[in-house]
Formats: sequence, structure tokens, C-alpha cells
Amino acid sequence: MEIEIRDDRFEIKFGLTLGYHIGGATEWHELVRFLDAMIAEKLYKLTARLKEKTGRDWGLATGPAPD
Repeated sequence: MEIEIRDDRFEIKFGLTLGYHIGGATEWHELVRFLDAMIAEKLYKLTARLKEKTGRDWGLATGPAPD
């Protein structure tokens, strides 16, 4: 995880590697979608609390996925 300051705003950057095995159970697709939504919701709440506590904007870095 990296935290940068850009234009008076904290940018949080995460590095994460997930593996998906060919021939895995089809239920994995639903699990990955669920985890993605859950993590996004928790990160949104966390950055809102950080803004409330520090008085500064916090956001998640956006952009294209790495290769």
C-alpha cells in the first residue's frame, strides 16, 4: 500500500495479486464479485471516516488495471 499527497488530497494505492485456477468451480465467479463489492464498500466507508477525522480528502487511486 502507498499513500501519496496530490493536490491537497491523499491518494491510496493498493497492490494486490489474485490467482484464478482454470477449471475452478463456477461458484468462484459469484464469490469474486461478492468480495469485490464488499471490499469497495468498506474502502468507501474507511476513506469517509478518514476525511472526517483529518479534515482532508482521501481517495482511492483510479486508472487502468496493471498488466
